Amino acid sequence: MSFRSGDFYSNMSRLNMGPSMDNGNTSLLHIGDIISLYTEDPHGGRGFLSTLGLVDDRCIVEIGEGRPESPPKKFRDCLFKVCPVNRYAAQKQCWTEQKRFQAGESLFDAEMMDKLRVAAEKEREQNELELRKTLGNVIQYGTTIQLQHVKSDKYLTVQKNSPARLERNAMKVYLDKAGNEGSWFVVEPAYKHYVIGDNVAAGNKISLIPYSAVTQTPTGTHVKPQLHLSHQRLVDHDTAAEVNCLNEVTEWQLFMFLLYNENQHDVVKSGDVVRLFHADQQTFLTLDTVEEKGVAMGDVVFLRMTNRPSAADATSSRALWEIQVVQKDAFRGGSAKWREAYRFKHLATDMYLTAVPLTQAKKEPMDRRQSLAQSRNKEQLLVPPPTDITENYNPTNQFVLAPVHSDFPEADKNLLFRLEASTITKNTDVPTKSFVRLYHLASQTYVHSTNPNDKANLYFQSKTEKGWVRVLCEHHRIDKETFALLPVAPTEVRDLDFANDACRALRNFVEHIKSGKGGKEPLIVTIQLLTECIFFVTNLANHMIDPLKINDFSPNRDRQKLLREQEVLDQVFKLLKAPFLPRQGTTEIPPLLNSPQELNEPRNEVWKTMFQLCYSLLRYSQVGYRKNQEFLAEKFGQIQEQIGFDLMAEDTMTAVLHNNPKLLEKYVKKDHVERFVELVRNNRQGKFLDYLADLCVCRGEANKKIQELICNSVLSEANRNIFMDTILDGDEVYIEWQEVRKRLVDIAMEASRSEEDAEILDYYR
Repeated sequence: MSFRSGDFYSNMSRLNMGPSMDNGNTSLLHIGDIISLYTEDPHGGRGFLSTLGLVDDRCIVEIGEGRPESPPKKFRDCLFKVCPVNRYAAQKQCWTEQKRFQAGESLFDAEMMDKLRVAAEKEREQNELELRKTLGNVIQYGTTIQLQHVKSDKYLTVQKNSPARLERNAMKVYLDKAGNEGSWFVVEPAYKHYVIGDNVAAGNKISLIPYSAVTQTPTGTHVKPQLHLSHQRLVDHDTAAEVNCLNEVTEWQLFMFLLYNENQHDVVKSGDVVRLFHADQQTFLTLDTVEEKGVAMGDVVFLRMTNRPSAADATSSRALWEIQVVQKDAFRGGSAKWREAYRFKHLATDMYLTAVPLTQAKKEPMDRRQSLAQSRNKEQLLVPPPTDITENYNPTNQFVLAPVHSDFPEADKNLLFRLEASTITKNTDVPTKSFVRLYHLASQTYVHSTNPNDKANLYFQSKTEKGWVRVLCEHHRIDKETFALLPVAPTEVRDLDFANDACRALRNFVEHIKSGKGGKEPLIVTIQLLTECIFFVTNLANHMIDPLKINDFSPNRDRQKLLREQEVLDQVFKLLKAPFLPRQGTTEIPPLLNSPQELNEPRNEVWKTMFQLCYSLLRYSQVGYRKNQEFLAEKFGQIQEQIGFDLMAEDTMTAVLHNNPKLLEKYVKKDHVERFVELVRNNRQGKFLDYLADLCVCRGEANKKIQELICNSVLSEANRNIFMDTILDGDEVYIEWQEVRKRLVDIAMEASRSEEDAEILDYYR
């Protein structure tokens, strides 16, 4: 199969831009380049091709959010890597047969399935080899490529047999994890002065035609189906327009972000995520929120001290910084050079690192996740930010590192830092893992640590936190004040992005419930998200199994930590409470549900599934991880309210306590035991007795304190009726319970046919 038409050398004279340097802004387009795609339509719609995060596969354009001279805040969402076409025949056959095999419909046996998996793996290896072989090849008009979304690692894909969500006469465009034949796009010129075979240059306007449309569309057709910007806005995201595939012209302008030869793993470059590790104090530069008596007082930048034997192991998702290499064009990235300008963007909050006069570093009450809630449209910006930080009154002539939101970072010189080498080097590129000094350009100061033994230098200190040490900026340079640029693996960055996006999606759904809005689609989307979160934290490759029945898995500690740090678990608890709270539309509306008992009604089956997934996610997130167990233990009051309604709340509660004797004694009180005993009395089911038995034992040893609590409750006169009486009458053994007497032998024999006898036998055991 040929994926390129036209002669490589034909019409070269038509090119008005050769392979000139100019930082790649006017370079040719190659395999391996990272680009962004920008469009403007006659109706006023303009913006970059983007996505809604890692938990939503739709492709969109945020209308009015960003231009080439001022890209959107979430510019990482707009970056795509140019790849050669992958082959999918073996993988497609393997996927199809695996689904049939799971459903018991496949004609293949296990041995044949293994052979299919091997063939699919070899095909993936060949695709990777093809990428390495073609890296740097120039793209010409008529070439077929794939566009891999850098942030999600998914492929831009057209699903030709599925209509778009809004424009039903168009084909659906989405991001696919592995890609398929719908991910093949032919690059065609938007204007007639380019022809098939001409080289494609950065800055050109192109059309992206699905390969299937090229092969099936008659030659005389005026407009081919192509990647198209719809005029319709998303219902759930009114600033975003749908991107689909339709036979209407949409011109996409190519902007170069990173050339293939700049994208070297051993050199720091735009878009890299690093941890800044202070070499002398052995601490990471971190951004977090200071709280006083449960009230968030403000975001601060500090060096986090740790009690761990190896300080380098004390990693946190709040210590991740994205490097932005400052270039002439705001849309352009590049490799890092010594003594050039950089910005550091905090990955979890989108705040920028800066230095402010020491007198301005005051703490004021704030919203805990203010950084995610704030959103200003760049069209509302009337003036650029202050130009000179030194104009502010600063009698001490000292500055302190601080985080700041910036709607127009391209014009804010207060965000600029310079990297200086700690040793003399001839190499102009900044290598990864190198030690650097940070110099703030606007204040003309070097970043310095402070004495951690002086309490005046601590933002925060507690039993669990050894200390958050303030970081100053001063005019003199000190040799020991260096930071190591420790690279962060793309998979770790992707995990953080997923946790952030999941938190935002869950928060939006909770607000959706509170506002009194209806509709089943948001609920179904949330169920899918909770399922993805379960597979995310259990780290299982097989997503065919029931997410409620996962028993054998090796928990991923880093992902468990992410779910807590990025407040996903907190949003899950809010979601478990939201359906029972009054809703506020134009007037106050009654709650969706009056009590957990209503979840067992057939009409609420979907809601019950959501609750079960929530509790399963909580249970999986605490396996073998003390901090998450403590977090869940503090919510026992809320969990206890939903015990006994087949929501898996009791499973979560006992799982938290089963292997943690300190939590068992600290959080299990008389009212918790009484609640379980009440469930035994009301339901007469053996599983509730099992929960009580689980509380008695921790790590294989009896807990006397809990045993005493349970005995005092169970053996009291008020609860005597929960026991069965065993009566020996001659040679026969009878069971008497609830004024009914039956032979034990009869119960055992009928248990296989009678559900009632099976429950009695289980309870008796």
